[in-house]
Amino acid sequence: MALIRPVHIGVEQVMEHFDTLSKAGDQVFAVWYNDREIAFQCSMDTQTQRDILQSNLEAFERSGNCDILYLKMYSADCKGWIDTKTKAVSNTPFQVCEFKGVVSGIPAENQPRPAGMSYEAWEMLKGFKDLPNTIEEKINAAVEAKLAEIYAEEDEEPEINPVEKTMGMINGLTQNPQIMALIGQFLQYFNSRTQPAPYLQPTIGMVETTAPPIPQQKQRIQFDENAMNEALDVLSYHCDLGACLQKLASIAQNNPVYFKTLINMLMNS
Repeated sequence: MALIRPVHIGVEQVMEHFDTLSKAGDQVFAVWYNDREIAFQCSMDTQTQRDILQSNLEAFERSGNCDILYLKMYSADCKGWIDTKTKAVSNTPFQVCEFKGVVSGIPAENQPRPAGMSYEAWEMLKGFKDLPNTIEEKINAAVEAKLAEIYAEEDEEPEINPVEKTMGMINGLTQNPQIMALIGQFLQYFNSRTQPAPYLQPTIGMVETTAPPIPQQKQRIQFDENAMNEALDVLSYHCDLGACLQKLASIAQNNPVYFKTLINMLMNS
């Protein structure tokens, strides 16, 4: 079925169109719902016709009617009441209240809103019906945005392994000349406080002599070999064991006091 579009919308436009058609004179009118049902008609003088048309259109407007109606003009020579057999001079589709969309020739079959309901009321009703979906969409969008923000922060700040962090701190300290100078002063003071007093030999002939210190032989510190193997296995996943152990060995060999300080820091952390 062909789609019908209104030629005029609103009471004012329809009345202006009627006044234009009435200038030809000797015409009467009828307003139809469709090809079979008539809404109202008038075959009196022109002014009476105009008043009847306007009053009925205003009644349709108050009800919010948005159907496609038809204003048909007929010759004044037609006898009796206008019906489907009466031949029309003109036929103009119109709407009293605007419906924003293409409307079928049979409004009852294709109209997406209840008859008599205005477009504004229908839009408001659809808004209420869609409100739960709208709220859900906004909540989902907010949650997704927050998750994306969290994931972005995690990507920007990757987690640092504790062992690598500690070794990095130690490496950074050994590379800083000012820090190492302060540590050297501390170790020098610490050594002076912890060195044993020199061994004094008994005086012979009023001459006091000092015996050279007896070198002490280094002894290996006992350790749990199984615990060491387990620790090395774990550390092999987190750092370069060879490089890290060589660094610690170099510190222990060249600066044992500093090495003990670092070990105590690790053991107490």
